[in-house]
Amino acid sequence: METDVVKQENGQKLKEMEMKSNIALEEQKKTLIDIQVTNEKKEADVKEYVLNANLKPYKELDWKTLMAIGNNGNDAGNNIALAFRELAENADKIGNLNISPELLDSIVRSKK
Repeated sequence: METDVVKQENGQKLKEMEMKSNIALEEQKKTLIDIQVTNEKKEADVKEYVLNANLKPYKELDWKTLMAIGNNGNDAGNNIALAFRELAENADKIGNLNISPELLDSIVRSKK
């Protein structure tokens, strides 16, 4: 009978030790996760800073300049389209403008 009581006490002590061990392990996991989250937030902040620093010079530019930079001025068709759009935006300042198909063709060919 005494051995059964001792076995039960030992079993109880073993369960308590396992539980304490599990609690300690979970606390360590929680600490690890907290550290990982903090580090990931810091990394995200650094990436945001770098991205903003890289894009800041372009923030002030208008869309026409960005388009010209974007294709490095290599696409004559886009450049001509931008030029015509700007002409249209300033049409009230232009009295008379004649553009022949030959002129357009020579511009496009000289840019290629």
